[in-house]
Amino acid sequence: MSLLAKSEAGGLPVQPLSIADAARQTPDQVLDELGSSALGLSSSDAQERQAAVGPNALRTHKASPWLVLGRQLGSPILVLLIVAAGLSLFLGAATNSIVIGVILLVVLC
Repeated sequence: MSLLAKSEAGGLPVQPLSIADAARQTPDQVLDELGSSALGLSSSDAQERQAAVGPNALRTHKASPWLVLGRQLGSPILVLLIVAAGLSLFLGAATNSIVIGVILLVVLC
């Protein structure tokens, strides 16, 4: 991980400041290197940095429900439960099969 240090001209941060380097410095040195202060950035500085670097947000990803279900069904415990439910139904223990099926539904949902 790194923080963006300010440029030599004092403008926007351009050079990465490693977390290890920042840990060795005093808070005032880190704030100075980042081009900030204990009070934070001014609105114009924050807008300028956001325009140059982008928003301070984590990227999200979209997961397909079918892919998630496929990964879950690959779990050895779930495979064991499915086999146990099938065997219970085949051997005439419908109640056990239903209980195992309900457990599977709860786990999968």
